Amino acid sequence: MIDDVEVARALHVVFVAHWIGGVAFVTLVALPLARSYADAAKGWALFEAIESRFAAQVRVSIPLAGATGLWMAWRLDLSGACSPSRRLGRWTPWSCSGRC
Repeated sequence: MIDDVEVARALHVVFVAHWIGGVAFVTLVALPLARSYADAAKGWALFEAIESRFAAQVRVSIPLAGATGLWMAWRLDLSGACSPSRRLGRWTPWSCSGRC
């Protein structure tokens, strides 16, 4: 049976692949295509249209990638071996420092 960590890992990979793939597309396809236009205004308009759609999607996928990553760190107890918050049984952002 699939547990929550496996689902979080799959979703994490999807969100990160969407983010990195989109950055690669904008950098390697959209920007050179926009620069190839003879009229700079039309090229800029094309780039803005593509980039604004991607930016709207990434505003969702990046926080979700962070949330799934934090969920996996919490569930797998990767919050730091000797932090006081771990000894008290709760996770905090500063418990990841690894200092004893």
